[in-house]
Amino acid sequence: MHAVSRIALLAALTLVAGCGGGERPAAAIAPPEAAAPTPAVTAQPVADVVAKIADFEYKPRTLRIAKGTRVTWKNVDTANHTVTFARGPGDLGNISERGSRSARFPRAGTFTYVCEYHPSMHGKVIVS
Repeated sequence: MHAVSRIALLAALTLVAGCGGGERPAAAIAPPEAAAPTPAVTAQPVADVVAKIADFEYKPRTLRIAKGTRVTWKNVDTANHTVTFARGPGDLGNISERGSRSARFPRAGTFTYVCEYHPSMHGKVIVS
């Protein structure tokens, strides 16, 4: 009888083990997301600035610009003028009627200028 009991016990265990909860499907594992590419940073071109000389005034009198900007002074007045800096670009020379002169500002600072012919005319360039 022991032999029959053992066989019955083995059969019962086999049935119980075979009927167990079954296998669950493995959770889908997604591959790691690729990091979004970092956008390249490109230097923005610095726009040129135009100032006018009219009615015996620099217009605008104060220019605020970024480093690397080129400023052009256009004389739309009826007289000759200069743009003469105390420090920085120096003297841009005579600017005749309808003429123009330019200077580039590669470093930060405040640069004041005057007209040598008309000392009451003065202006300022602030570079940041």
